[in-house]
Parts: sequence; structure tokens; C-alpha cells
Amino acid sequence: METLTDIFSDVLNISPLEITDQLSPNTLKNWNSMAHMKLVMAIEEAYNIVFTVDDVKSVKSFADARQILLQKGVES
Repeated sequence: METLTDIFSDVLNISPLEITDQLSPNTLKNWNSMAHMKLVMAIEEAYNIVFTVDDVKSVKSFADARQILLQKGVES
């Protein structure tokens, strides 16, 4: 199974070494609205979960994505 880091790396086209909890649309030019939706879809597919609209809006950083997964009972 792909890890959350792998998903972010693949979708945002960056090295896994560049991914920190602070990674966000404010710190990475590649993270635009289209990339955001691709991230959400890739996470949903990889972990077989469904994000609510509020979940989608809440993902404002890598740490936020990991926290939402934990809330859904998923270890990333």
C-alpha cells in the first residue's frame, strides 16, 4: 500500500524528502486546486475511504491529511 508520503510525492511531483508536516499550498506552488482534488482522490483510493466536504476543506497541510486519516481509523 502506498504511504501518505508516497501519495503526496506522486501527486505533487516532489521528492519524499521535501514532505514535512508544514507542507501546504502556501509553501508549495505545485499544490493548486487541481492538485488538491487529485490528492484527495488518491488518498481515498489508497485507503478505501471517503472524505466529506468538510474533510476536503480541512486538508490545508500534510499534517492535516494525516490527522484526518487518524480520525477515520487509518494508519498512514
